[in-house]
Amino acid sequence: MNYIKYYGDALEGKEKVRIIADGTDLSFAIKGRPVLLDDPTISAEDVARGDVGLNIPCGEVFVAPLETTANGVILFDRVAVPGFGRMTNLKLKFVQGRVTGASADEGADRFNKFLDANSGDKDRIAELGIGCNPGAEHTGGSIIVAEKIYGTIHLAIRDNSGSYHGINKASSHLDMIKNMKRGELYVDGRLVMKDGAPAL
Repeated sequence: MNYIKYYGDALEGKEKVRIIADGTDLSFAIKGRPVLLDDPTISAEDVARGDVGLNIPCGEVFVAPLETTANGVILFDRVAVPGFGRMTNLKLKFVQGRVTGASADEGADRFNKFLDANSGDKDRIAELGIGCNPGAEHTGGSIIVAEKIYGTIHLAIRDNSGSYHGINKASSHLDMIKNMKRGELYVDGRLVMKDGAPAL
């Protein structure tokens, strides 16, 4: 199955995403935002939009949510922030697109220090990504690989300008990966992912 095509089609032209999982119930809007496919080809549509970069490895679908629409909570088992360390069971609360609270079994203070060290839209939702590469694995620190892992999603805060086609301006971009083996992803009320796999 072509997972990139499946999730790309599931998001294209849609309005609202909801993520439900252990400790997670988060919703946000994507209406009008381009759905981007990190696949091995650069299509004519990619060129027309100026999206001419490729990741190695490839294998994700991503979109910039409307920056003021995220509401709810999301739990990440593990988050590593370069220069600030690791967090365990990091739970973020979003209100109107901004992180308004962060708690963790370990490392919440590090997350807050990370926010304090940055500028701009540092605490605003920036990206939803869906990992589509069954061959991708955790490598001990390379987010460019880990965010492609099949059965995961990733949520980012901070900058989403440029190739993401969002409007946040911040000093960097932080991806946080969530295993969806016990989760569901809905798009406009339709179940699209269940337990990390396409809901066919």
